[in-house]
Amino acid sequence: MKRALIVVGIVGACAIGAVSSFGASGAARLEGPVARPHMTSSLIPFGPKRKREMAAYSERHYGEHTWRLKHPKVIVEHMAEIGTVSGVFNTFAPDVPDVELHELPNV
Repeated sequence: MKRALIVVGIVGACAIGAVSSFGASGAARLEGPVARPHMTSSLIPFGPKRKREMAAYSERHYGEHTWRLKHPKVIVEHMAEIGTVSGVFNTFAPDVPDVELHELPNV
């Protein structure tokens, strides 16, 4: 029995994708050239106000007043099970305090 796994992620500003298949042994292997999937960009609003909030957050948590990461140490890939792209967008886009730390910027 074969199962397919589609992996799509963002590294820096480049979208990447790969399709793997898993055989009975559980080992993954890439199968030939893979067509690039259709992607739609839905960027959250990131204007001057949100950049100021991000810089303040960075200063509070990392001691550096900047909204742009210069030397990231970790890339976190999030998987969302919400049903729609608009549902995910509506979680990240509002400029309201996050639900865990209750501070700006949002999640």
